[in-house]
Amino acid sequence: MMRNKEMIMKTHKKNCIFHVVAAFEERFTEKDFTTKSKKWGEVSWKEEVVSAIVNAPKAGKLVRGGKGFRDIFKVTVMDTKPVFVVWDTFLDCAVTVLTGEMWTKSKDW
Repeated sequence: MMRNKEMIMKTHKKNCIFHVVAAFEERFTEKDFTTKSKKWGEVSWKEEVVSAIVNAPKAGKLVRGGKGFRDIFKVTVMDTKPVFVVWDTFLDCAVTVLTGEMWTKSKDW
């Protein structure tokens, strides 16, 4: 019985990760994570944002709105668009990502 429960949790965690990747690609573009400066020109921070999403409890700032086993972290890198990461504390992984507009709408519930 224990093996079956572990397998279900692993499958659920894989599905959460798949959903995070799909939601990230759907809700954000490369321009959202690009900054311009006179010294460096155009710099893309997408890889750093993805790394911060994976490490949201350490790299992000805890914000209000999480319920139960879910916490919400705000992740920003340099002057890029903020990403709100819904983190499952039981599975210890990201569940989904939200834009700023989606997060403000969820606060109104």
